[in-house]
Amino acid sequence: MHIINIAGFPPPVGGIGSYLKRLKAYTDKEEDSYKYEYIDVTGVDVENKRRRGIICLKKWQVPFFLLNHKRACVVFHSNSAAHLLINRALRKKHSFVYFTHGESILKKKNHYGWRHRVLSNAGYLVSPTEDLTKQVKNIFPGKKEIINIPFILFPTDIHKLSDDRIIELRRNTDFLFSGYAYSLREYNGNDLYGVDLMIECIKSLNEKGINAG
Repeated sequence: MHIINIAGFPPPVGGIGSYLKRLKAYTDKEEDSYKYEYIDVTGVDVENKRRRGIICLKKWQVPFFLLNHKRACVVFHSNSAAHLLINRALRKKHSFVYFTHGESILKKKNHYGWRHRVLSNAGYLVSPTEDLTKQVKNIFPGKKEIINIPFILFPTDIHKLSDDRIIELRRNTDFLFSGYAYSLREYNGNDLYGVDLMIECIKSLNEKGINAG
């Protein structure tokens, strides 16, 4: 069975897009790589993405593509209304999996009604952390197909950064931490990407006499 991932690839840059870019790099090396299909719906840098083997569609074209595709496992990386409606319309043709990259799955609107029914009947709900998995199980108590898979994929080729400022920082510290944030954004009163936590961590280590940067 083919596995079709539907989301947005960078550019534009984003956490889900970066995850899918790395996932494709891994699956391209598999012997059965032809079974993995990736659909980009951003409309950005289309020609370049197509050269990399990514199917580029407008959002309204997705249901028609799936309608004409043989049976497959369709992986959505959000639980938007459009994705749920596609699932509802094509549930007899395809199986559907939802990767819950963030906490949008916990919104009240998913606790009842048609949204709850569609998600309850999905093939799997996949969460990146144990805590989020527990919360999802509380929303869908009768569903067994809720699993925890850490969404950590490292690049297949990692190049050492050579920026002069980083070289100087390496020279002047014993331990060097790095973090990635798509943007500085608040969610429920906290920094969404944990930049504040990293700053507090470095400050605490320095106060304890640990030369970290």
